[in-house]
Amino acid sequence: VFLFWHYNNLNIITFKHWIILANLPYVPTSEYKKLQPEITKYEPRAAVDGGKDGLKYYRELFQQLNQFVTSYKLHITCFCEIDPRQTDSFKKLARQYFSKSKVTIIKDLSGRNRVAKIIFGLVLPKK
Repeated sequence: VFLFWHYNNLNIITFKHWIILANLPYVPTSEYKKLQPEITKYEPRAAVDGGKDGLKYYRELFQQLNQFVTSYKLHITCFCEIDPRQTDSFKKLARQYFSKSKVTIIKDLSGRNRVAKIIFGLVLPKK
């Protein structure tokens, strides 16, 4: 997901509408030991542990995206997997970085909030 600064020497800014899929670690550190053994035994902790509140890596992503959108005047749709319990704090975080964003929550097959869709950046003309 943090490809922007790694590839900044390429001419990747020619696209004005970007779609980003982010499945970043979102489990709060305090919840890590409570996860199923299949996860704690076989998944690297770095792939699961999202910091104190589970939103550490989303903060980093949003900070980078905010700089990117501001510098290159892009329109971005970002899909982020979240823990259902993080819905309100995730929406608040998204709006801190992108005040004019549209945040929509999509439910999983169990009916729980699972994906946040955030639309922000340059407003594209309607066709």
